[in-house]
Amino acid sequence: MASRRTWGAALLLGAGLGVAWLVLAVRPVLVPFALALVLAYLLAPAVAVLQARGMSRSCAIMSVYAALAAAGTAVAMWAAPAASRELQQLLRGVPDGVGALRGHLDALEARLRQPGVPDGVRQGALGFLAELEARADRLVGATAAGIAGLAEWLLYLALAPVLAYYLLRDLPQFHRAAVHAVPRRWRPHAVQLLHELDRVLAGFIRGELLLALAVGALAALATWLLRLPYSLLLGAWAALCELVPYVGPVAGAAPATLLALSISPVRALQVALAFAVIQQLESAVLGPHVMGASVGLHPLTVLFAILAGGYLAGVWGMLLAVPVAGILRVVWGFAVRGLSSPPGSPPEGGGNRA
Repeated sequence: MASRRTWGAALLLGAGLGVAWLVLAVRPVLVPFALALVLAYLLAPAVAVLQARGMSRSCAIMSVYAALAAAGTAVAMWAAPAASRELQQLLRGVPDGVGALRGHLDALEARLRQPGVPDGVRQGALGFLAELEARADRLVGATAAGIAGLAEWLLYLALAPVLAYYLLRDLPQFHRAAVHAVPRRWRPHAVQLLHELDRVLAGFIRGELLLALAVGALAALATWLLRLPYSLLLGAWAALCELVPYVGPVAGAAPATLLALSISPVRALQVALAFAVIQQLESAVLGPHVMGASVGLHPLTVLFAILAGGYLAGVWGMLLAVPVAGILRVVWGFAVRGLSSPPGSPPEGGGNRA
């Protein structure tokens, strides 16, 4: 019997390693599946509400898709003309903006080379300007490469709703299969644990998207108040970058700052300060409260988890810190309730907020 259990554990370990290797090997192909999973998590509550009111699951999913398409069409009809005009102006104005930026840098470099400037200050400032110019060139190249790869992401976005439909439609079957894989006497506890874990992951996804929308709206408002062109596009870019931890805030502020620098150094300083205030507001106020409410953690726990995750695992640690902390809270509460409950008692829901 012991030998059989040993072989079974070895087989499970080998299967797990094989699945991990396969995921790493085909990770570019998993992008539309990851997007579909996020979309399914977002739409699952609405589908459940419609199904509870008597609709079949397929009809409920199609009704949610129809409502989402109608809302997206309305938003597109309102925002698309302005965004299209800004995009056309941006494409036409990029050469002029780059030329104006180089003109400001050349003028500042000429001032630094004049007599009377200390050598240490001159050398340090010239090195900084050279690095700034090199980073600007790299940013322009990265932007061009991103535009070139936009078609692939559009394909992923078009495929994600199709995959999400099948995930939503067959979700009860997946749930039953997972439950039947657990021994019968543990099934009530396993169902409760899976329900709580599902709630944590869904809350994390919704919280991340809500934070991205908030940062994007604040960035668009700030650039509009500072009379910077392309405020809608800059806000949308800041919202997308907010989904990337650690480097996201810098990447989100870089285009607006460089665009403002092509107008004047004072305007660039104003834009940089505005984005710094937005990021401080997000990291110190919005982030802990939104993610804490979504995942069920105290704001101090959220801040500690993000800092600890960044220290231990860098960017990926910061990205996964909050959901991992939420999962650990659920597992800890489940274990405590299991140890404190009499044998054979039914599982209890909920759990205290960490």
